[in-house]
Amino acid sequence: MPQRDRRRDDRRPGGFDIADFLGTRMTGGTFPVWAYGIVCSGAIALYGVSCVVTQSALFVGGRRSFRSFLFVEYTGNPAVALGLSYIAAAVFLHCHFCWSEHEKYHGYAALGKMGALVGVVAGIVFLVIDVMFN
Repeated sequence: MPQRDRRRDDRRPGGFDIADFLGTRMTGGTFPVWAYGIVCSGAIALYGVSCVVTQSALFVGGRRSFRSFLFVEYTGNPAVALGLSYIAAAVFLHCHFCWSEHEKYHGYAALGKMGALVGVVAGIVFLVIDVMFN
């Protein structure tokens, strides 16, 4: 039995471990709040707003070679959908790193994260459908 626990600790975190981490409360002090919850989420939200306003957005679209990614530029409705997805991702980060640490706002953080995930998925689904059928 202890052998199984040791093997589990040696493996890399998978998708369910990351989902478990994002679903729990944050406890890390003020650095994650400011670095991830405000600065990173603010930068992502500003880029999302610029995508919506200019109707032009970049997204990872493929590979040129083994180590370099190719960014695809979308314009019009797909760019607006991507911009809204970026804004929803910023809301998710902000809710997770800023609100989930507080006892009083933990429930609101969970609701905000669920709503933000719905927004991210809806934007990506709209993007895929629009690119496939237009």
